[in-house]
Amino acid sequence: MVAIATGEAMINWGEALRRCGVVVTVLFVVVSSLGAARAESNEPFTRVRPYNLSSHLPEFFRELLKNRVWVYERNGSPAAMFLGEDGRVGGCWSKRDRSGFAKPYASMRWRIGTPGGISNFETSWATPEGPRHFRMVLIYDGKTGGLHGERFSTKRLSWVVSRDGWLQEGWPAVFVEKCGKPGGKLDVAVNEAQDALDFEALRNGARRVVEPPGWKRSFPGATGLAKSGGKPTLTLEEILAIRDRGHGKISIGMSGQRWVLVAWQRYSEVWKVDENDNVLDLGITRRTPDGTVSLLRWEKSGKINSSFIGYPMPMVITDRRHSAFEMMDRLAGSGKPVMLSDPKGNRREHVFDGKGTVRVSGARGEWFISRGSIVVKTDTREERYPWRDVAEASGWTRNAR
Repeated sequence: MVAIATGEAMINWGEALRRCGVVVTVLFVVVSSLGAARAESNEPFTRVRPYNLSSHLPEFFRELLKNRVWVYERNGSPAAMFLGEDGRVGGCWSKRDRSGFAKPYASMRWRIGTPGGISNFETSWATPEGPRHFRMVLIYDGKTGGLHGERFSTKRLSWVVSRDGWLQEGWPAVFVEKCGKPGGKLDVAVNEAQDALDFEALRNGARRVVEPPGWKRSFPGATGLAKSGGKPTLTLEEILAIRDRGHGKISIGMSGQRWVLVAWQRYSEVWKVDENDNVLDLGITRRTPDGTVSLLRWEKSGKINSSFIGYPMPMVITDRRHSAFEMMDRLAGSGKPVMLSDPKGNRREHVFDGKGTVRVSGARGEWFISRGSIVVKTDTREERYPWRDVAEASGWTRNAR
């Protein structure tokens, strides 16, 4: 397997895609349809840079951050922020000269979800000129407890790290001394081990928040474009692993959209589905001539979504398989015959197996899932049966065992 380097040497994406086939193309075009509306239009692709993305869904971040402390470097010196469940922020920052001077932040509020990104982090505060806002893409590493924020620099025309540190339990004792308890809240625990205004000392004494519930359900490749230097954040091996893991499963976008990647070896497609697993639209893909961008055109709406290949994917793959796939898993493993009627009303017995083959009234053929239907092909005919018709004929329900 050829890996795609994220350092100086980068693989030719067009050649990699030709080797791996259409499946990888489909995997990448689905990601922008899961993400922001800015990537959608009726016009050819026009976006000039990849989309940076916070690492997790908004609801995960809201639960993760509340009543916890973010310790980070601010302009090269230690700082900390207590993120209250009520949306208030208590903070303390020190001077870059490490003179021991520190002072509280102004009264602020925090939230997840901004005009620039549904999972982005925002603090806001009042000034004589009106409210001010500071917004960041937020990246959390559940293995280490690391937490950093990134902003796009209009001067550099690139992403930069603006806050880099970790999430922890308890307010550092040194900041109690310098700034008091955050917001005067007496119920905030104090970490007595963090008693020096030194970033390494704070790091060594931290009680980091690691492996909280749901931490593995992150957006693939969302590790920060500033940290990667603007280079791809996913290797080809990782892409193929995501393809295999996502096949037939419900994926969730940042705004709660629901999608299914159908990734057979011979072909791939994307379904837009509702909460009842009804297929609302179907996506067909193509690549730009240089092979670096994938485009997805939706058949019903005519909209086109675009995605840079190798960059963050705004799709969280759940453990739940779409009903069509779960149903066929059980039917193929049971050997149970199913009577299905073709368009002319002829009823035939179908016995499906787990290797993609089927017996139709004694004749052998193959079956697969496409466009929300179970496709049955024999030497003489091809029939498509909507998955709900097969469910009804077989007596299958999601809760059946």
